Amino acid sequence: QAVEKNSTTIAISGGTGITYLSSGNVTYAANTAGAVVLKVCVAGTSTCTNKSSVTLVWNEANQDYEYTYSWSPSGAGSWDLFAIFTPADAGAWSTPSESAASTTVSVAKSAQTVTTDISSATITHTVTGAYYDMDVYVTTTAHQGNVSYQIVSGPCTFSNSTNIKSTGAGDCSIKVIGAATANYLEGYVLFTLHVLQGVQTVAVTSPTGTQKLSATSASNVFDLAGIGSTNGNGDISYSVTGTGCSIDADGHTLKFTQVGTCSVTVTAAETTDFASDTETYTFSVTIGDGTVSITRTTANQTYSTTLSSNKYALSNLGATKTGDGTIEYSISNAGTT
Repeated sequence: QAVEKNSTTIAISGGTGITYLSSGNVTYAANTAGAVVLKVCVAGTSTCTNKSSVTLVWNEANQDYEYTYSWSPSGAGSWDLFAIFTPADAGAWSTPSESAASTTVSVAKSAQTVTTDISSATITHTVTGAYYDMDVYVTTTAHQGNVSYQIVSGPCTFSNSTNIKSTGAGDCSIKVIGAATANYLEGYVLFTLHVLQGVQTVAVTSPTGTQKLSATSASNVFDLAGIGSTNGNGDISYSVTGTGCSIDADGHTLKFTQVGTCSVTVTAAETTDFASDTETYTFSVTIGDGTVSITRTTANQTYSTTLSSNKYALSNLGATKTGDGTIEYSISNAGTT
């Protein structure tokens, strides 16, 4: 009479909480002694690998035969684990099928470490913007993922996907990103681009100007507004040196009181983005046009035989003047003095 074999039970457990490049424990438990092979398959496929055969050991506490296998997955994703069990006494114990002890585990992606050969760089801002190409100047190491860049903060923008353009002075924080792969999560490292204060240039519409002095003081002014400009973003202001020269309270009207030279300094103020700059404008005040007027243009007097009576007071002409000159008289006709 044939003796029926004992029914073998085999179970597999564990394998949870594993990430790529780490290992996790997979435990086999059977009700009889024997050897087991761990079969690892890409979930739902026939792409499988058999691990080395191991022998189960009696566990007194659990009253079964066990072995804990340290498994290091070859990649992230879902894996089907099977236990191929061979009883030590195959004549007395049945051999279970592969599917009798199986489990599906999920292996998480590993964190990705992104590194750069330098952590910062320095450029100087310009009126049109300074450029820094991350792909050209920075060597990035990532786990096979494509590298991209993201501006986190600061006065910067992209001129293309890798070339950074400054929009002002200050520190730009740039995220250097390693793209996620089959086995790695997206990772990044921060890179700092220091943008130094740039230079602005003051220009004047003409290096010199001139105006005649007027006897009317209200006319002895010249509007400097628009004389100076800057290619940066500094406010334009005017100051002056020279005797009799001053800038009115409005900040741009030049006032003068005498003939001479007014040396005007045109200044573009310092800003966060640009250093201050100056240019000189020379304004010449020339001699004005004085005028003399008289209330009488003709007069007559009878000649007297008394010589002392042959006089005429020129003050009777009512002469007046503009300017600060002195009125003098001269005679051009013969016989008069």
